[in-house]
Amino acid sequence: MEILQILKAMIPFLLLTGHSIFEFIFGEMYVMALDFEWTRFKFDYNKTYGDDIDEEYRRYKIYKENKARYEEHNERYKQGLVTWTIGINKFSDLTEEEYQEAVAAEKLKVEGEIQARTKHRTHEFNGNAPASIDWRQFDAVTEARTQDCERKCGCFWAMAAVGAIESQYAILYNRRVLLSPQELIDCSMLYKNKGCTGGSANEAFKYIINNGLGSEFSYPYNAKNGTCYRNKPVAKLIDYVLVPNNEKHLIDAVGTIGPVVVSLNVQYMKGYTSGIFKCPKNSPPNNHEVLMVGYGEENGVPYWLLKNSWGDKWGESGYMKIRRSDGSTQCGILDRSHPSYPVIE
Repeated sequence: MEILQILKAMIPFLLLTGHSIFEFIFGEMYVMALDFEWTRFKFDYNKTYGDDIDEEYRRYKIYKENKARYEEHNERYKQGLVTWTIGINKFSDLTEEEYQEAVAAEKLKVEGEIQARTKHRTHEFNGNAPASIDWRQFDAVTEARTQDCERKCGCFWAMAAVGAIESQYAILYNRRVLLSPQELIDCSMLYKNKGCTGGSANEAFKYIINNGLGSEFSYPYNAKNGTCYRNKPVAKLIDYVLVPNNEKHLIDAVGTIGPVVVSLNVQYMKGYTSGIFKCPKNSPPNNHEVLMVGYGEENGVPYWLLKNSWGDKWGESGYMKIRRSDGSTQCGILDRSHPSYPVIE
């Protein structure tokens, strides 16, 4: 039934691109396979372009260009020249500029600005971190959410903050709580956050220290700025802790405390699907925040394990690995803002 729906959906596009039904059955198989993949892509990611034929054709051309680039990269992966794959996902009909606008803030606040307004603790190194850890294996990480990039809600900072707190409740109290990123979007404007146009997990932590945070059930996510209303809080913080931005301390914090919020630049991560992503030597300013939920080594390559907020159809079911110990700033993780974690009540 699903195949019939897809084939039926293809008919207008065949007419748009000049293919006849005869060509569909007997013609250029590669071209038609690509058309089928395009229809499959729209079906899988709920893509609609209304009745604007020109807009759909423009998106199709962008999709084809992205697909060709992905295939070229993956040939290099097969040859052992790179350690990660890229492929079709919900961003594949977007230009690079549109992708940046959809997923990231223009520029995150630098840590010096945060320090000037905030009293905070600094992580104390204890040296007991294991060689590797994945907090998912301890049932200490909630599912990867989606910030709904299609609606251009850049609330990654709220998703990261909420994820860090949920993990602490799981680790310390064996409690599974799902907290409300929407409350942070609507209610933490006085803490210099800007809702769907960006913010900082550290500023979100400050809000929660003063107000607590309600559940996702009582304050559901709707991917847009709204009017603040507060329900009874189910989570409370007493502080948050900054981690010195070097690999030694970050491993110690993640390995002994739990998942940690980090900021990075996501310019080159649009098509990431699997493997260990290698950041460029010099990446642009940080524009995104994620939750670091582990670290380890794969085929001799050390990596960080990150939980993103682009849904479970991006990356490795919503997660990605980034190479560490490679002499780079690791997409800005180590040089542009201190990682942090919450201290729950």
